[in-house]
Amino acid sequence: MHDSDLHSFVKQRISEWKRIVAINPRDYETLAALGAAYGKLGDNAIAAEYFEAAVSVNPDQADIWTGLATAYGYLNRTGDAERALRRALTVDPSNFLAQAKLGTTLGKSGHYQEAAAHLEAALKIDPYSADARLALGLAYLSLGRHPEALAQASALDPIDQASAAQLRSLAQRVR
Repeated sequence: MHDSDLHSFVKQRISEWKRIVAINPRDYETLAALGAAYGKLGDNAIAAEYFEAAVSVNPDQADIWTGLATAYGYLNRTGDAERALRRALTVDPSNFLAQAKLGTTLGKSGHYQEAAAHLEAALKIDPYSADARLALGLAYLSLGRHPEALAQASALDPIDQASAAQLRSLAQRVR
């Protein structure tokens, strides 16, 4: 499917889902689908509005909180994204995406110790996530834990050799 075909397909689904929400404005699954669709189109302000509506109807869905956090992240609303991710983890502590995104968000804001804890939790759920492993390695470097960062680079090798090389290079420069 080409980008233009995908864009057209998503727009068509949006139209259908809006009709459903007009009939049942408390259909949180359709509200969340609209949020995801607008996010796919890059309209994250509207995506956030639909995800906010979905969590107001059903606050017990970790995936919806994570979708909301993603939209907030693209809008540079880091504090709101962090709060949404924490809420997702309150609902479901084993949600990989929420653990990984919270760890990455905390790492970017300089909270490396807590970032590492969330990324470690994410990797217990999915040990093959190259993004989480790289983010954990970077958090370890920021904490001065070079051997552990290099261990993450070694674990990355079979998954993503370019990221492993990047992490090794950073570890050597930071020493």
